[in-house]
Parts: sequence; structure tokens; C-alpha cells
Amino acid sequence: MSHSTQKQVVLRYAKLITHGNVEQLDEILEPDFAFANSEGEGLEGREQIKGAWEYFRNIFDPEIFRWEILEMFEEGKVVTATWIIHVKHIGVFKGYAPTNKEAEYQGMSLFRFSENGKLSKFYGYPGTLKLFADLGLFHVPG
Repeated sequence: MSHSTQKQVVLRYAKLITHGNVEQLDEILEPDFAFANSEGEGLEGREQIKGAWEYFRNIFDPEIFRWEILEMFEEGKVVTATWIIHVKHIGVFKGYAPTNKEAEYQGMSLFRFSENGKLSKFYGYPGTLKLFADLGLFHVPG
């Protein structure tokens, strides 16, 4: 099945992050690209998002790190994607020392496109609670 141009951009975004090619994000992100997630974190501009992804890839082993898009739905200038990120915790993450454990980080994101066909906004809804539990950062009762 072929993907629309916007879906291809979302797949390319995940691929560039997976392989650490953050400099190439300039080709698909608007200069004022905005990132926000359900945890209240936000970033403005391509340079901040590139720095954040480089930091994220240093927290999690680049040899294991993989962002896999599972499903995508498109309506107008918005693509919604479900995803899973495979990680191994090797650096300090939100104040927690490395555990060297592997985990899967699941979530959903909305990707908004500009009239130019570039990504202009990203809204992420990550499954951070399960990630923290899987990494052994805290125990979930039950």
C-alpha cells in the first residue's frame, strides 16, 4: 500500500530520529516547528527539537534505539500515528541513573503540516508510566 506524501514525511521523521540524522530534519520541519506532549514539555524551533532528539538518543543506546510507526491516519493537514520506540537505558533520564534495561516506549502523536508540506507542530502522547516501570525506575502495584 502506498502512503500519501504527508505520511511519507512522518515515516521519514521517525527514520531520521532512529538513525541519528537530526541535521536532515531541516528538510522536513518548518523553522518554527513546535513540539508539545501530554507531560507538559514543549519546544520551539528546529534547533531545540534537534538538540532534544540528540539528548534522547544519548540517554538510550543508539544501537538499540528504534522508532517504529505502527499505524497512521490522515485528515487534511494532520497525520495521527501510533508508534513504539525500542530503547535501552544507558544515560541519566529525568534524574534517574541508567539501568541498562531494555524497554518499549509506546504512544500516539499528531503531526500537523504547513501549507508548504513541512511539519509545523507535533503533539505527543507517550506511555511514560509503563516505560518507567519497565526500566525499573519505580514499581507499579498490582
